[in-house]
Amino acid sequence: MRFSNFLKYIFTLLVVVVLIASCQKEFLCDYCGFSRIPPIANAGNDTIIVIPADTAVLHGEKSSDADGSIIKYSWLQIEGPGQSNIANKDAATTRVKSLKKGIYSFTLTVTDNSNLSSSDTVEVLVTDVNNPPVANAGPDRIAILPKDTLQLDGSASTDPENNITTYKWRKLSGYSSTYIYFTERVQTVAYSVSEDAYAFELTVTDAGGLSSKDTVVIRVTPAEFITAQMIDVGKNIVHRFYPTGASVGDQLIFAGGYEDDGFSSRVDIYDTRTNTHATAELSVPRMYMAAVTVGDKVYFAGGISYNDKPVSRIDIYDSKTNTWTTDELSRARFFVSGETTGNKIVFAGGCTNPQREECSNVADIYDLGTKTWSVTTMTERAFGTSSITYGNKVFVAGGDAKCGRKGIDVFDANSNAWSSLALSEPRAYIMSGLAGGIGYWGGGYGDSAKPKATIEILNFITTDKSFDYMSSPVTGFKSKAIVNDNSILFFSGDGITRVYFNKYEIGTGKSTEGRLDHNVFGAEFIAHKNKIYMAGGTVDKLPNDKIWTINY
Repeated sequence: MRFSNFLKYIFTLLVVVVLIASCQKEFLCDYCGFSRIPPIANAGNDTIIVIPADTAVLHGEKSSDADGSIIKYSWLQIEGPGQSNIANKDAATTRVKSLKKGIYSFTLTVTDNSNLSSSDTVEVLVTDVNNPPVANAGPDRIAILPKDTLQLDGSASTDPENNITTYKWRKLSGYSSTYIYFTERVQTVAYSVSEDAYAFELTVTDAGGLSSKDTVVIRVTPAEFITAQMIDVGKNIVHRFYPTGASVGDQLIFAGGYEDDGFSSRVDIYDTRTNTHATAELSVPRMYMAAVTVGDKVYFAGGISYNDKPVSRIDIYDSKTNTWTTDELSRARFFVSGETTGNKIVFAGGCTNPQREECSNVADIYDLGTKTWSVTTMTERAFGTSSITYGNKVFVAGGDAKCGRKGIDVFDANSNAWSSLALSEPRAYIMSGLAGGIGYWGGGYGDSAKPKATIEILNFITTDKSFDYMSSPVTGFKSKAIVNDNSILFFSGDGITRVYFNKYEIGTGKSTEGRLDHNVFGAEFIAHKNKIYMAGGTVDKLPNDKIWTINY
């Protein structure tokens, strides 16, 4: 190399070094290869430990740096009832020991490769009070073959002290060869699944040794379902959500509900024999009423109206004279169960305060012979119940989960007294049906606010109890299942999910999911002379102003 070329090479190299230094110093740009955005420290969630435990884990691993890398972690105790022992102050995740009762604060400082830093603080509460965890095994559901595995997920389980230490899964029922390989993981898999109804139990335990359990029901079925056809009967009615349906003689009645501009007082009366339509008005606009048919009359009781105000009014329709009269419940309430047995009408329970979800144990009894009212009390407060009449007794089952209802209140019309039985688990907004002296209560919300796919079965003759499964979980504000063609239809559709139904065959116990051929929300379904009718809600997202029959 000539000496002049060597000097040119040295000069060029010096220019490059100066430019890099200038870039670093004056422009502070990412193109120079240097980080200039501070890192973000994340000291994790506040946590609680319960004495005699004296150790907590500090989590800083979620700290991040957008344009570089974290090269240093530093933990420091800044508050506490005593000096703790941090096992490794320079680790992203470390243990802190020798904790005493009280509140500790720890600061995490992270530094990146540009020597920029940031800090975050976490608190650890050490207490001698431990609250139990709440297990959540996930929602009941249906799984379709040929997939032969099931995903189990307990990650929605919670603990007030954030101290769940163990998860434990086990199979309660289902095909004998199905197994869970990793039983102690929060998320795991069941293998060798076959067509069957499965129940898996999850037990979660906290650091203080307290535990709780939850069960998920999964129905594994072939890809089989029923398509139900909706047929318009050609009668226009006022569109509204959740009308209350009833039948008397040859007439179908859809009363009240919620229109676009508020609560409705409209009553649509459809005569199935003459195919004619008439209208009337309730004395108070409202929804969520109980409806009881006795002879030629229908009693529409209670409900909720404007300003979330419960209603005590009873509107009574006489189909023979086509006239209306009124009466009153002893206390205003909605979501009341209504039944008749012998010469008595029973309106039981209900909600008296929607803001606080206050339950009532009041039961108003109307004696048709003496035309007088009396007031009794159930064994528990309840609303969102479902009732069945068998013989001289009324069975009022379940109730809103806030009330802790897993009971069945039994009213004896002869003694005018209440006694109680029990469901196997709490349920609210369940649906009930009666066939051949056997009561069926299906679906509803459980105590973990999950829709249920289970059916509780009570033989009123032998008093035997049993349990079965639907093809998929159902729930809704409709309390009556529909008994039709030796099957019970449990309709789901609370305005949140699309309406579908489960057809449960009496005798065989086979359950098949049914799907309507239109999208339906917020409608009412009633049975009349071996036919199913629907009104209200929306159809394919449009206001439904028609009455339909459902064929399947």
